[in-house]
Amino acid sequence: LIPGFPLDGGRVFRSLLWRFTGNYKRSTQIATQIGRGIGYLFILGGILTMFLHPPDWSWFNGLWLAFIGWFLERAASASYHQLQWHEALHGFSASQLMVSDCPVVPSDITVNQLVQKYIFTIGRHYLLIADEGRLKGVLTLHNIKSVPQPNWATTQLREIMTPVDKLKVAHPDQDALSILEQMDESEINQMPVVSEGRVIGLIARDSLISFLRTRSELGV
Repeated sequence: LIPGFPLDGGRVFRSLLWRFTGNYKRSTQIATQIGRGIGYLFILGGILTMFLHPPDWSWFNGLWLAFIGWFLERAASASYHQLQWHEALHGFSASQLMVSDCPVVPSDITVNQLVQKYIFTIGRHYLLIADEGRLKGVLTLHNIKSVPQPNWATTQLREIMTPVDKLKVAHPDQDALSILEQMDESEINQMPVVSEGRVIGLIARDSLISFLRTRSELGV
């Protein structure tokens, strides 16, 4: 087994380090560095194979070896970043990281009213739609652009919004890491935070990333 984390050999190597050091983070960091080092060696070996041999099958083998090395290096880095995110977000919930003063608009106003009152004035491109505090859906510029401009004055938001039953929503006590993972899986950048059907805030990917970056810079 190649001791290149996160491959199986690298995970076994990390387990051995963890057993002897008792420090999971340090063991992962060492295994990651070795995994990246092996990746760079593969890349170097692939490049040397490509340039030291004539353009035959050896050249393609070198290219493939370099690609494997690049993949291993990226996978090792991503695995360690995931560990850092897990530690940085551990113990934090949606209610602690959400924005509670996000704009909420009713579903019965028209697109024209929305653009004039909210889009142009506050510059938000992602809006929560709620009636009497209960989340009904969300609206983005993509939804607005789906409506021909001559129809803006007669089209209500409820007609073009993405309804709540098609949304990914977070709950106040949900841990922040699982929210970030949901965003990655669903390829979305924001999630409404809902408690008993009522919208209480919004949590955004860039806010989570900014939080992680700030903690990293402060070393906490």
